[in-house]
Amino acid sequence: CLANKTLDITMFMEPTCLLTEEESAFALKVVTEKIKMIFETNPKVCQAVDFGQFTRWAEFVEGNDGRKLRKQLEEQQEKVRDLEQNLKASKASDASHLHTLQATVQTLELKVFDQQARILDLQAKLEEQEEDLKKQSHKMEKMSLELTRTSELLRESEESRQCLELEVERACKEL
Repeated sequence: CLANKTLDITMFMEPTCLLTEEESAFALKVVTEKIKMIFETNPKVCQAVDFGQFTRWAEFVEGNDGRKLRKQLEEQQEKVRDLEQNLKASKASDASHLHTLQATVQTLELKVFDQQARILDLQAKLEEQEEDLKKQSHKMEKMSLELTRTSELLRESEESRQCLELEVERACKEL
């Protein structure tokens, strides 16, 4: 007759429902220790007790802990997914910036190379112009000397002309 019946007391109000998850876990630990203490002193009573409610309470607390841990796990997994997406976006952005910077560096290197070539051309032209200037200066010195000689010759020829005019005038007077 007692084989199919439970000896567990049925309660209409479950006091553990009023506890928070943390309080319920603490109460479970306290009651577990108390029951262990009670039954260790009288092992014969242990065989007649039905632990159904106690087991369900333990499962409830463990279930709450499991739910809490699963929720924390899901939150952490979501954070990891977000961080991985941010990392991928950051890598893609960095790669794009790197490519842009490399293109800019190449462009600047080409400009520097062009400027260096232009500087070499300008230096060559400057050297040519300096050489031409030296030649022009040398020609001007020669021309200046020739001008001086020509001026002297012109002055001498003017003096000679004046002398000749004087002689012609004298000769005209003598005649």
